[in-house]
Amino acid sequence: MSLIKRSSFFFLVSLLVLWGAPTMTTASDSAHTDIFQFKQKVRVEVNNVLSSPVTIHCKSKDNDLGSHVINAHGLYSFGFNVNFIGTTLFFCGVSLQGKRVTFDVYKASRDQSRCPHFCEWHVDTNGVEGFKPSAKAPDIVIPWK
Repeated sequence: MSLIKRSSFFFLVSLLVLWGAPTMTTASDSAHTDIFQFKQKVRVEVNNVLSSPVTIHCKSKDNDLGSHVINAHGLYSFGFNVNFIGTTLFFCGVSLQGKRVTFDVYKASRDQSRCPHFCEWHVDTNGVEGFKPSAKAPDIVIPWK
């Protein structure tokens, strides 16, 4: 193997090792900072502001997070790293007493500037509402169907 090919090979292997695969996180490690800063760490939080429980099921192309019940005034959250090319997409379906809403809970092309590290959503009587960090009013509203 020529020196150039060998150097290129080791560079690519090193880059892949440093980059690693996208990882799921828990609430306990939300303050973690990636040493290399190649990956953008994001936490998504879905708050149920209703007085009834709702069921949520979130997934991406690669990760099915399963169904979860969010109790009245409870929350569901998860974390992940945005992929290198900025195409990360997680979507969720929320159901409540025969009503349903499906929405992109995190879409890199929309949210890397909208909510770069923390994306907050509320489930309420209108449907699902997305909030920019520290905003009092939602900037995204997806109605029940």
